[in-house]
Amino acid sequence: MRSMFPIGRRSFRPCLFGIAIGLAANSTLRADDFRTWSDASGKFKIEAKFVAVEDEKAILLNKEGKRLAIPLAKLSEKDRGYLEAKMGESPFEVIGDATKTKTPSNTPTASSTPKNSGATGSSPDKNASTAPTKPKELEVDYQSAAPQTVLVGSWSVKPDLFDAPAPKFKPFELPPSKIDREAITRVSSNLKAQRMVVSYSPNDPFKKERNGSTRLVVVDLTTGKVVGNTLGSGRWEAMAIHDDGETIVVSNKTEGTPLGQLGTVKVAGSKLTAVDLWSPYKTLAKEDKEKDVTFAEFANNGKLVTVCQNGNVVVWNFETKEPISRFDYHGACQPSLSPNRKHLGFSGGDVMGIFDVDAGEILGVKAAPQMNFWLKSAFSPSGKRFAAATMAKLMVWEVDSGEVLFEGSFDGIPLAHGLQFPNEDYMLLSNDYLVELKSRIKLWQFIGTNYMTHFGSTPVFGVNNGGGMRFMPITLPTPDAEKMLETALKQPNLFVWRKGVDVRIDVDGVPSQFQAEVSKALNAQAQRMNCQVSPSAAITLKASVSGPKAEAVSYFFGGSFVLQQYQSTLQIVYGGSPIWSGTATNTPGAVSRGTKEEMQKQIDDAGQKPNISYFAATALPEFLQRPEPNATGGRNKQTIGVSRVTATGLQTDK
Repeated sequence: MRSMFPIGRRSFRPCLFGIAIGLAANSTLRADDFRTWSDASGKFKIEAKFVAVEDEKAILLNKEGKRLAIPLAKLSEKDRGYLEAKMGESPFEVIGDATKTKTPSNTPTASSTPKNSGATGSSPDKNASTAPTKPKELEVDYQSAAPQTVLVGSWSVKPDLFDAPAPKFKPFELPPSKIDREAITRVSSNLKAQRMVVSYSPNDPFKKERNGSTRLVVVDLTTGKVVGNTLGSGRWEAMAIHDDGETIVVSNKTEGTPLGQLGTVKVAGSKLTAVDLWSPYKTLAKEDKEKDVTFAEFANNGKLVTVCQNGNVVVWNFETKEPISRFDYHGACQPSLSPNRKHLGFSGGDVMGIFDVDAGEILGVKAAPQMNFWLKSAFSPSGKRFAAATMAKLMVWEVDSGEVLFEGSFDGIPLAHGLQFPNEDYMLLSNDYLVELKSRIKLWQFIGTNYMTHFGSTPVFGVNNGGGMRFMPITLPTPDAEKMLETALKQPNLFVWRKGVDVRIDVDGVPSQFQAEVSKALNAQAQRMNCQVSPSAAITLKASVSGPKAEAVSYFFGGSFVLQQYQSTLQIVYGGSPIWSGTATNTPGAVSRGTKEEMQKQIDDAGQKPNISYFAATALPEFLQRPEPNATGGRNKQTIGVSRVTATGLQTDK
């Protein structure tokens, strides 16, 4: 039956994951007496009594015995308030069950769930209470834990080594969507639980009132089967899945609601139970957007690590929601847990550091110039290496020493769109470019992927397939890529920078009193590469120094000081544009402990001149590929090889 109500402006208070709490998806709440209902404009009214809420619609029964379905968004404010009160003012409400739609045979159905569990087709118990259970609303204060201080200084890190074989699992299918414009919002996995959770929400730019629903799908990766599939109202993203494989932390992304709220839910088959609601950073004296939770992952021993947009890292006792330890760093940067979940690697605010989640202490912090915005990070499969990338710069460190293994960029690749370590010596950048760290070769491109994630160190490519999505684990590098890399290293025309090329030295950007010293250092660099120095060479080694600029620097156990900071930059330039660059400052890695005045004297001495030794000590890349002009999107011919990702696997372009 067509609704008699016109579309009105949506102002219904969004629900935290409106989901079945022990109720059948199509069951009824306790029936009401007849009352007058009206739409948002007040022009249309009807006498009816309330029956249920299904799929974001109020189901009413008029005096003629006909059932009417009215979208919640079209109801008057008074009627929406009535429904909120009817639901016990819980942010959870029953609207339906994803199993109500046609799903694959491996999706749980009513026959696999207990009576009244929320599965479509179950018969509600007429004597049972039908009011939804209200989740616990918790008050937490992250500031009750003493903060650690992020200070550049000593490094005492023993890698959190992971020597188990990479987990093996087969490709699997996600159920097709039956909701218009529904798309994946987040994928989270748990290596110990061997499970993955996927959250979906519609994204309709023209009818935003349709965007207020969430579907959760849980997959058992050992069998490839869907073990949970449920639908609810409100826009929530699945941030993390617990070691038990059923408990999920979701984050509130509902339009018009304060950011920063988390919820805990349990998914079992088609039944979803609300546990609690809490706002980790409610006491943070910042705007709501700064309190938004951007990272949440389960560590060991029942701990949950969260990070908000402002950069506040907190380790929680997940069961009690009590803060255990915390520290602050630059906010717009995603940290990552080591393979064994003992260490948290982070970068931002021109630093990189390792935090021991188990011990609750920072093990070391290193300077990381120009590593500030939109960072992604990742540990290598063994835990021996840690990487972070902005849109234009990648840095890779050896965890045991804190030494920089790689620093630079890859022309034409927006690095921070995605960052993975599929292998100790390779990185997957921007979700589709495979590069080898030693040679700096842009080896392979993968096109046709609709969604990209990972399970442990294994990249997982998602491809649309018949209305659903097929996820495929792919071991990288592929045998084809390894063979072509071996061949490419023997092709001199592939690289504009390699041993034996002619090179020009440019030190015009260095203060005159240091130019001779820097020129000597660059000539020595060229000699190590067997390069001939020539003023007409196509490749230029270009050095520059900027500063000084007063900057605050801090040290473990020493406090903060003011340094006159210089920045030293070395570039390899081809065709008028840099194809590699590295930077360093004159900030001392450590100072001798003493009085405040003695330590400031050491800082002042370091601030007298730039870091000239950097130009002699930095490790230049062995190879740099010829940049491809105007390379944008799709197959941009920057790589040696390319593969299209399809639902049946990789199709390699020969």
